Amino acid sequence: MKQEVLVASFLSGTNIKYLGLTEDDSAEVNIDGQRALKRRGDSLDWQGSPLEGVTVALNQRLIILSKEKLQLGGNLRMEVEDVVPKPGLVPQVPDEPSLNLVVYKVPVLYWVKVGEEIPGTTFTYVGKTEKGAELSGLPEGDLPYRQTGDSVTWKGQLRPKVYLDLALRTTLYNEKRLNVSGSQ
Repeated sequence: MKQEVLVASFLSGTNIKYLGLTEDDSAEVNIDGQRALKRRGDSLDWQGSPLEGVTVALNQRLIILSKEKLQLGGNLRMEVEDVVPKPGLVPQVPDEPSLNLVVYKVPVLYWVKVGEEIPGTTFTYVGKTEKGAELSGLPEGDLPYRQTGDSVTWKGQLRPKVYLDLALRTTLYNEKRLNVSGSQ
């Protein structure tokens, strides 16, 4: 996962603020009211709850430091409680960062057994057929079959103020499971 934080701004959803670049090209950040100097390759981790019912653990490293922004790369673990997927529109993400909106775009890989839902969606893997991998829970009238390489997309709300925009590809399917990968 990659993230950016602009100078004098907070890392989205966290209490980590990028204050600027020092004379020796260290990034000066404020974490919980404490000053920290970070260099390229250093860790910048955070754990917390950016929203009720959502916990996040970021394990990141500083990749690029500049006077204007920091670029980070690493891992994200997010847990959303009481998920009730509802297909629908997803709010548009503004071009500029917002304190009121936390957005994570991350690669995902799911192994779904026959009878299980693709996480965060209403889609259930029914099994392998002559026409391809069969899914249920799609909008009425949608073709339920996917061949290897075909797309699987889902947009909607997981819980109040938490949305998912999922773009996957079918990578493998057989009598036991469906593998899909892509981004959310």
